[in-house]
Amino acid sequence: MGKRTVIFIIVSFLILASCEKDSTSPEGYVYTVKGTVINSTGPVMNATVKIDDATNWTTKTIDDGSFEINDVTKGSHKLTVEQQSDNGQFSIQSENLEVQNDISLQAFLLPEPVYLKEAVIEQNILNDKINLNWTKTIAEDFREYKIYRHTSSGLDETTGELIHVSTSRTDTSFIDSLLHSARYFYRVFVLNDYGQIGGSNIIEVVTDEYQNDPEIVLSELKIAYLNKGEELLFYFQADKGEFYQIAWFDGAWFGGYSANSVEVDCYENDQETPYFLHYRLLQMDGAPKVIMANASEYVYLKFAGYGNYIYGTSDIEGTFGIKVDKLDKNEAIEVNLGIAKNIQINAGQTELFFFDSNADSNYVVSFHTSSQGGAYDDQIMVLVSTYRENINYYYFKDVIADLLNSQYHIINLNAVANEKIYIVAVGTYWWNPTTFTINVDIE
Repeated sequence: MGKRTVIFIIVSFLILASCEKDSTSPEGYVYTVKGTVINSTGPVMNATVKIDDATNWTTKTIDDGSFEINDVTKGSHKLTVEQQSDNGQFSIQSENLEVQNDISLQAFLLPEPVYLKEAVIEQNILNDKINLNWTKTIAEDFREYKIYRHTSSGLDETTGELIHVSTSRTDTSFIDSLLHSARYFYRVFVLNDYGQIGGSNIIEVVTDEYQNDPEIVLSELKIAYLNKGEELLFYFQADKGEFYQIAWFDGAWFGGYSANSVEVDCYENDQETPYFLHYRLLQMDGAPKVIMANASEYVYLKFAGYGNYIYGTSDIEGTFGIKVDKLDKNEAIEVNLGIAKNIQINAGQTELFFFDSNADSNYVVSFHTSSQGGAYDDQIMVLVSTYRENINYYYFKDVIADLLNSQYHIINLNAVANEKIYIVAVGTYWWNPTTFTINVDIE
């Protein structure tokens, strides 16, 4: 019974001794290490000071930057000082200590943490430039800066995406690129040959939707940006009775654009009366819509991703192009009664024809193309419409010439006035040019 009691007492003593200190000296000699931590602005308070990462040799600096660690064993050790701020900034500095007696470090220099300034955002049509700038480190053992970004504020070297490395102490700027309507967090880390010696605060960067200029200048290509679920409104000045060719270009059929399947509505100045609605590109190389302006006023174009009108939402986003041209009536090709007119038409090409009509006269308008087989042929198809002179009134609209091998497409037309009747022909889908033939006879 006595032996069991003695063993219990010895084990208990060892446990207590082990819990009291993380590090002990086998020789029993212990010393005091004290000093003052400073940076370029003066004493550093509340910095963590530790020796060999031992919990019993860890302390905090007080108001004047001083610290004291007792009972440090004789021998080789590593002293580490770390300053951590509430905003995430931190700085770490280490040095080796050879403890043979009490040590007093009068000025332990801890570099100030680098500070990542608020980003300057430059918006352009393709993306947003994120200008990042941070303060220069004065750490003597500097090796490199590393910039990380992440979709949340929980940002460190394990969670973030490394986007830039710089090995120059004075290289304290970087330009990143983000899409519109994006949200990211950024942080800069400072490293030496052994790892991190500092880190910056974390900043949040939020980019806005791209602000398009809504005015369309005739005959100039406008590049616009469509955000997800967005409807964009543009306008151009029109003159009554004039024809306007409205073309748009998206990523479904054209290179250089990132928004796919853009739909377009076209309205009169009241933004309610339509010229056309929900028109989508169906052609390989573009088929512009042609309208005749009902008045000398603005014409409005509404753009949205395909699916907005049908399903109520669309995830289509990116760049697309718009171009509006005024057709010159003076360049319209005259069609004489009873004489066929032939012309070659390419995809996306618009041609304007006319013939002189008499009121209450009946005309037979026929047309066909050299395309054989419609969708099964590589030659393009042609859309044909007829308009009265200077009046937004059409006899027929968007008739497809020679669809699926029909030899002729014939339209009977009763003229309502002594005036010119304009025929608009637009090369629509597929690739190769087609020969378009039009003939007008009085009945």
